[in-house]
Amino acid sequence: MLTCLCNFVPSLKYCIVARHVLPSKFHNSSEIEEEGFFLAALGRGDPVVVYMHGNSGSRASTHRIELYQLLSNLGYHIIAFDYRSYGDSTNESPSEQGVVSDSLFVLSWTMERVKGAPLFVWGHSLGTGVSSHSLDILSQKGVHPKGLILEAPFNNMRDEIREHPLARVFRFLPWFDFCFADSVGENNLLFETDKHLRNVRSRVLILHAEDDKVIPFKLAKKLYESTVQGRSPHFGKVKFVKFEGKWGHGHKWICRSPDLPNVIRYLFILYSLT
Repeated sequence: MLTCLCNFVPSLKYCIVARHVLPSKFHNSSEIEEEGFFLAALGRGDPVVVYMHGNSGSRASTHRIELYQLLSNLGYHIIAFDYRSYGDSTNESPSEQGVVSDSLFVLSWTMERVKGAPLFVWGHSLGTGVSSHSLDILSQKGVHPKGLILEAPFNNMRDEIREHPLARVFRFLPWFDFCFADSVGENNLLFETDKHLRNVRSRVLILHAEDDKVIPFKLAKKLYESTVQGRSPHFGKVKFVKFEGKWGHGHKWICRSPDLPNVIRYLFILYSLT
């Protein structure tokens, strides 16, 4: 897998570090060693995926690298980055506004360089909240990527906290919402994906495994249903793909599903043509 390190500097205060993964077709190119090759390749018309990861680890976590490899083999560029306080990006206290700002900076940089090639945004877990919020903001500016892929999403952070396995012991207590679920607003960590998707015009693909123990499958279904009901019929369609629990994909191994390549091929081609 051919990759190149990218450093984004939105301000003098912090740096966002990213990795650009090339489509596998470039692996034997004689131009690879030339200065500026990666940047030039980004503008040659191949589709691009900007990847926004979840709460744990960094862009270099094993399951993420496996997804990059899959997408690269299918002919996609991948721009995968770490939000502030993650990986080797600047260690600054994160907030929803902060990580969304980082995402918008990376998206803006990418869009300026892809020269009209199909652009997709892929969010996993917490990254589904970040990506949905980011595309809501872009939609208000008339910018609509070809598709938004939400892998293991939740509908909003408040419900995710209520459904988290560690919260089950305390949920029956009368002060649970006040002390835990309601605190997300006070800490600027709402991540209201259900609210943001109502404004996103791009097509949306939701991927979720039935045996996900981190984000319950029912929250993804709830998100799908509210999005279908709440969005304008003139916006891009919303599709839900379920991965049966018997395959053991859990929260982060949908990348290993033998069905995923065909899902990506079919839907990404469809999204690119419309």
